[in-house]
Amino acid sequence: MGLIPFICPRVVVLGAALATATVALPEEASAPIPGTTAARIVERLLQRADANADRTGDPCLECRRLTVVEELDSRGGIRSRKTKEHTVVQCGSEQRVTLVRLNGEVPPEPARREETRREAGHRETFSPRRERPPKMLQSLGRDLLEQFNYRLAGTEERDGRVAHLLMFEPAGTRSDGKIGDRILRRLRGRLWVDAVEFEPLRIEASLDQPVSVAGFLAVLDDFQIVVDRRRLESGDWVDERVEARVGGRKVLQRFRGRMEVRQEDFAVTAGASAAPGAP
Repeated sequence: MGLIPFICPRVVVLGAALATATVALPEEASAPIPGTTAARIVERLLQRADANADRTGDPCLECRRLTVVEELDSRGGIRSRKTKEHTVVQCGSEQRVTLVRLNGEVPPEPARREETRREAGHRETFSPRRERPPKMLQSLGRDLLEQFNYRLAGTEERDGRVAHLLMFEPAGTRSDGKIGDRILRRLRGRLWVDAVEFEPLRIEASLDQPVSVAGFLAVLDDFQIVVDRRRLESGDWVDERVEARVGGRKVLQRFRGRMEVRQEDFAVTAGASAAPGAP
């Protein structure tokens, strides 16, 4: 078995923390709104992230999360495929995740416990060192936003909302930390920020240099991720879709894979306080 079953589930964690990329500017991007600067936009993003982190006593959010992980052969064909369905309840900063189906079937309790244990390992191994457990229902945090430098490229309409378009690149070059830390420090791409509420609308990012994922035995040299977010009628901003493609080599053998996570059927609920759960 290759490294795709090891790497792709952890993309859920990284995509949640973040938030087929290219850094080329879209043709429809217009000039920045007069008086707007990248520094001002990022500061508003940080203020919004701090405000979200301090929210307490709000109603809980519930949704259905669908995850597909595929390991590919050298020609792009599907070598193996794994699907998971979770119910997710987010209450403040806490999240409860329950596995409902595994590969289309209701898993027996031993399989459910084993999958939960494995997902907890994914979170511990791959999540950035300073991040709490992943919160796909929440916005980007200050710790993550401050790891990049930004440049304002223009404005653009997305889903009927005006958005600022920021180009970003790593602010540092450190190579230590967890796998998630090392990948984050090598990501560059584009970030669309809602011009009214200063929440991220879309993130596109890719590696600018390879990352070691298992000492000298394995290297990740292709990593592309897209995160789409939207505003609910309740006013909450949520991650709606995370899509990623990965590729690299293990010793002399290439590995490739892709992953997609979708969250849907969002509902506001007064549910009980959630306990931290799987990614």
